[in-house]
Amino acid sequence: KASQLQGRTVQDLLMAEELVGNDYGDTDSARTSAQEIFIRSLETLAPINFDVEVERQGQRLWLQTLATARRSPDGGATFNGVWLDVTAAKHQEMALAEAKDIAERTAQEKAEFLATMSHEIRTPLNAILGLTQLALKQHLEPTQRERVEKMQRAGHRLLRVIDDILDFSKADGGHLVLEHTSLQPHQLLADVAELFVETTKNKGLTL
Repeated sequence: KASQLQGRTVQDLLMAEELVGNDYGDTDSARTSAQEIFIRSLETLAPINFDVEVERQGQRLWLQTLATARRSPDGGATFNGVWLDVTAAKHQEMALAEAKDIAERTAQEKAEFLATMSHEIRTPLNAILGLTQLALKQHLEPTQRERVEKMQRAGHRLLRVIDDILDFSKADGGHLVLEHTSLQPHQLLADVAELFVETTKNKGLTL
C-alpha cells in the first residue's frame, strides 16, 4: 500500500482515521498505537515494522506492516510499504511461549514435590537414627551392636540421598551452589559394599 499525506502536518495525521484507522485493529488502543508509530516515522523517517491483530472476513489475522517514509517536495510525506500475513508465525510463537510456560510450571511443581517428599521422608528417618543412637548407648552383644551400627550407617546414607534429591530441586530453581570437598574412594567403596554384604552372603556369594 502507499498512503500519501500531501501537505499534512503531524496533527493532521493524528486525525487521519481514513489512512491510519480501522486497518490497524478493532480497538482504540491498537489504532492509537499504529498512529503513534506512523507519526514517529514521519518525524524521524525511521522505517516502520510492527505487527497488529485484525479481523478480516470473520477471521482473526496478524498483519505485519513494513514501510518507509519519504519527504515530498511540498512538505508532505509518502509512506511506501507492504502488509504481510504473519498469522501462522504468530500462532507458532504463541504456541512456543505457552509450551515454555507449561514446562517452567511443570519444573516448578516437580521441584516442590521433591522438596516436600524429601522433608516427609526425613522426619521418620531422623526418628530411626535417634533410636539407633539411643540403642548404641545401651549394653549390646557384639553381634547386636554391629547390626545396629550398620542400621545407623545405612540411615545416614539414606539421609545423604535425600540431600541429593533436594540438590536436584535447588538446581531446577537455580539455587545450587557447587563446593569442593575431599573424597575417600576406599571408604566410599566400603560403604557401598556394606549395603550388599548380607544379601550376597544369603545367596552364598562373596562380594
